[in-house]
Amino acid sequence: MAIGFIFKGFSLLNFAVASGIGKVKKKGSIILLGGILNVILNLLFIPSFGIEGAALATSASFAVMFFLSLYYIETKIRFNPSYRNWLKTIIASVIFVAVVFLLKRYLNLNLYIEATIVVIASGFLYLLIGFKWHILDYSNIKKAVIQTITR
Repeated sequence: MAIGFIFKGFSLLNFAVASGIGKVKKKGSIILLGGILNVILNLLFIPSFGIEGAALATSASFAVMFFLSLYYIETKIRFNPSYRNWLKTIIASVIFVAVVFLLKRYLNLNLYIEATIVVIASGFLYLLIGFKWHILDYSNIKKAVIQTITR
């Protein structure tokens, strides 16, 4: 699901652009198609794979909605996204999820201690990769934190 939500996040950006250019109906069509695909994939995957099948179905639906919305926006407004940064973000997220799973597999501690260690270690690695690969920018993070606190 963590990987699927990356696609969902990017899709939300695409949907905001589609709404902004007055293409709300097209946005709705893509969301409807994604929902139908999600139901079909859930019916196929859940009997065999259980909750993992549901996560896979939802992630695949989010990915399809992302690619469809991206294609639509690229054709309508000549949008050229930074695929390189997106790929870096996806790779960093996959590494984050892998570290979470590995740590959870090998740690057998109190639930709260284990969760704290997993979140701190994987989060630190994600931030380190983000800054090293120039995905994250300290000044932008600082502005976002300040805006969040002052609200």
